[in-house]
Amino acid sequence: MISPHALALIASLVWIAGCAAHFEAEAAGDKVAIGIKTLAAPGAFELRNEGSAEVSLLRSLAVEKKSGEKWEPAPVTLQLIESCAEKPASECITLAPRAVFRPVPWNGYSCGGQCPEPCRANVYLGPGTFRVVATTCDRKHHFPSPAFTLPAAPG
Repeated sequence: MISPHALALIASLVWIAGCAAHFEAEAAGDKVAIGIKTLAAPGAFELRNEGSAEVSLLRSLAVEKKSGEKWEPAPVTLQLIESCAEKPASECITLAPRAVFRPVPWNGYSCGGQCPEPCRANVYLGPGTFRVVATTCDRKHHFPSPAFTLPAAPG
């Protein structure tokens, strides 16, 4: 019989193996480890706290577009929200150890990219290769996702 600890380790390795980026950093003696896994739909992803302590992340995620060999900021900011009805009370979200957070996916637009909102210069940013970058609330640690591709036209 496999122990519960071994099963949890196997599940973590399987999760990391599927289009995921896993980064660790030291913070106050604790390891901060955030994994970001891209999902099947372009712009869909989930974050997982792979560490042994709670991690507070900024709700705002940066989006970067690959240009040659460099990553450059894209003119969009995503939010760590689980639904469009959610109205966050703070700029940070705390993930318990092993917690998984799946935010509303990004649809590729520069504004209203997660939830419908009125905006004047809304532009579809595809095609291209992108990644999202999560940041701890103290802004000391950054966790980029694996690259994903937006098609030429929104899906």
